[in-house]
Amino acid sequence: MGIVVDSNHRNRGVGTHLLNKAEDQAKELNCIGIRANSGFSRSIAHKFYLKNNYDYINDQKRFIKTL
Repeated sequence: MGIVVDSNHRNRGVGTHLLNKAEDQAKELNCIGIRANSGFSRSIAHKFYLKNNYDYINDQKRFIKTL
């Protein structure tokens, strides 16, 4: 699953609002954390997550296969 804010609506707080709601729901479900995957080329998204107090961990490789 992925969530992306349409480029016409960025920098208006939409992404932060969605992220806050996801965090609130995770807390209600007693989750201990949230993991966000973001492609290496998405530097703007990386800055967004860092701004929202997410830690950067570069220890994973993801593999997918389109059928």
